[in-house]
Amino acid sequence: MKFLLLTYCLIFSVIANAQKSAFNIYENALQLNTPRYNVQSEQITLNMGFGHSQTINKEIIEKLKSSNIKKIDLVYSDYPKNTSFKNLNIQRLNSLQHIAPELFNSDSVKWSIIKQTDCKTKSQAESLFHGFVFSSKVPEKNLEVDYQRNISKVKEAFLALPTEDRKFLSMGNDTLAYDILERNLYNWKNVTIVSDWTASMYPFTTQILRWHISRSGDSNISNFVFFNDGDNKANAEKKAGETGGIYSIKADTLSQVIQLMKEVKENGDGGDLAENDIEALLYAFANYPESDEFVLVADNRSAIRDTELVKQINKPIRIILGRILMDDIAYIKGQYLRLAMETGGSIHTRFNDYTTKNDLLQLKDDVLNARKELKARRKAH
Repeated sequence: MKFLLLTYCLIFSVIANAQKSAFNIYENALQLNTPRYNVQSEQITLNMGFGHSQTINKEIIEKLKSSNIKKIDLVYSDYPKNTSFKNLNIQRLNSLQHIAPELFNSDSVKWSIIKQTDCKTKSQAESLFHGFVFSSKVPEKNLEVDYQRNISKVKEAFLALPTEDRKFLSMGNDTLAYDILERNLYNWKNVTIVSDWTASMYPFTTQILRWHISRSGDSNISNFVFFNDGDNKANAEKKAGETGGIYSIKADTLSQVIQLMKEVKENGDGGDLAENDIEALLYAFANYPESDEFVLVADNRSAIRDTELVKQINKPIRIILGRILMDDIAYIKGQYLRLAMETGGSIHTRFNDYTTKNDLLQLKDDVLNARKELKARRKAH
């Protein structure tokens, strides 16, 4: 009986210490806020999902065991607002400790608990990442997107421009492209922007220039390529790879960039819905081969005219998707998903960055499920 009692005490002691360890990690971790957490390509993720604290992923667990982890972020969303998520996050820590206890014994691991605040509805919260992000090195900078500071910087830079240029850049008040560039300031280097500069995309492309102005000292944009799908060429004359209406310029002289944008705008507004995205990307490769990143600013409601040219692309394409109806992923056009997957690239929406193959495969599944739900809702009404 004494032996049995001693055994129970030992078991209880082990469990208590494990719980205490998770609790201590939570209490001593760096507590941070950010609108949206951006997972980088070299990081390992263990997804626990919105409101969940369990995960089963043997592949990730084995990867953790063979990696020299230096930093662990526990990421969650602030929804519903004014709710304490302490118990849920301690449960998540307990779950992690159960599958990877060695991480809790290391004094060299830096822990952070990161709350994402850019979610006003449940669907927005569900679209954010929840779980653990593991890094084998501690990043030099943690980007906190300070929107108020950015607005102030934009206003200051904006007011310094001539009246005519301010009027030109004032189209629209959306911040989608601006926010995506801000989230990826330290992820993308030496960027060539390849932008759909047709009528429906004017508000999104001017955002990019406003961001470039606001980040004048540390913008990562080196070049701009603007395309208008053929300079008002008749639709019947537009051929894959030969549509034209593509213009480029270095990003260092703002007045010249604005002047070129005006010229491209005057020369054509797109005509039909399909656009020559791939031709413009190939043009960018040829003119700026030294670029590290090629970011396509695409119209989600327009088709890609020249998909047969995708096989010529040999670099990852980062796709900023404008005009997703109501920001509902059910409306994401499959062509852009395929372009990202086939080139080893990524897709960036208002609320998320899909940067890995697994992210894109999950997005594909989420899009199909969202479309089924949308179809069911329409039938019900």
